[in-house]
Amino acid sequence: MKDLQPTLTSLSDAYEPVQYDLFEAGIRDMCGESKGEGNEFRAPSAPHQYGPEFKGASDLLLTHLLKKMDFLGDPEELAETERQIQIQNVKGWQEVYSREFDRHVASLGRKQAERRTAYTKSVVPTLEDVQALINFVHNCAQECAKKISATPFQKQVHDELTQALLLKVLIFNRKIVGEMDKIEVVDRLNAQEVQKDSAEFHALSVSDQKFASSFTRLSILSKTKKRVPLLVSKTDVIIINKLIEMRCQADIPESNQFLFAKGHSRYYGTKVMRDFAYKCRVTQPKLLTGRRLRRHMAACLRFLNFDDEDLRLMSEIMGHSDKTHLTNFRRNELALHAGNSRGE
Repeated sequence: MKDLQPTLTSLSDAYEPVQYDLFEAGIRDMCGESKGEGNEFRAPSAPHQYGPEFKGASDLLLTHLLKKMDFLGDPEELAETERQIQIQNVKGWQEVYSREFDRHVASLGRKQAERRTAYTKSVVPTLEDVQALINFVHNCAQECAKKISATPFQKQVHDELTQALLLKVLIFNRKIVGEMDKIEVVDRLNAQEVQKDSAEFHALSVSDQKFASSFTRLSILSKTKKRVPLLVSKTDVIIINKLIEMRCQADIPESNQFLFAKGHSRYYGTKVMRDFAYKCRVTQPKLLTGRRLRRHMAACLRFLNFDDEDLRLMSEIMGHSDKTHLTNFRRNELALHAGNSRGE
């Protein structure tokens, strides 16, 4: 703002109603107005960042004026009349901000951001790369599982097996990475299985019975604070139990309750995914992320004959809204409209 108006000497000078247009011009300049594609903002999201921050500074200034204190907490050496004038100026500026900013700047940036999102193609990894990662993780887990019981104890094998299991379960369930690497030991201890002699098991079809007898169901906390299911093969459950038994040998203290633990901390799924993506030598390792694997799953579901109820159940399992499948990942409208057109 001072670059646009050199006569400004203090923060209180900027928070006068007559200076509001100067503030708006400064925000537009910071957002790169007319410098983006189609003469739009270069950074459409910037108004939502800088505007509220500047408004927050006005709240801070007003608080100090009302308390008769400066920003260092010392008594403000300001005449009462001048202090009241500054208070009225700040309140007046805030009133203009509440009336004008969203209508003139923020809404414009929001519309531009929505338009960009609508025309931005979401790149997902190829099926070949995904399968290569799955095979690499599976082979790594198998090799480490064979060595884990060897004597003497090999901490490197323990660490590699922990990371491979983290990725193996994550890829199969397509969960959010931040949910997976925070699973605790208690979640494994509270796991559930469908008993073969139960009424629920006999009510299933033959294929579903085979599936149910092969997996254990864990319940984990999603980022929306809801419990979502997590399926783990019984073979992997046996290995996880082995890792839990060997935590002391791996220098993992009892206070560390993370299932995929490392010392006093845990393995971070994002880093583990990145490391394995480069190790398996795929064509585009940067695309193999937890978020893009979830998008890959959603994109594949577009071409399956799932009705809305099937997609709702899938959304519930994956821990997100059904709008993700019903709206964002429906078949491409251009392809559908062109494919369904009929010549005269």
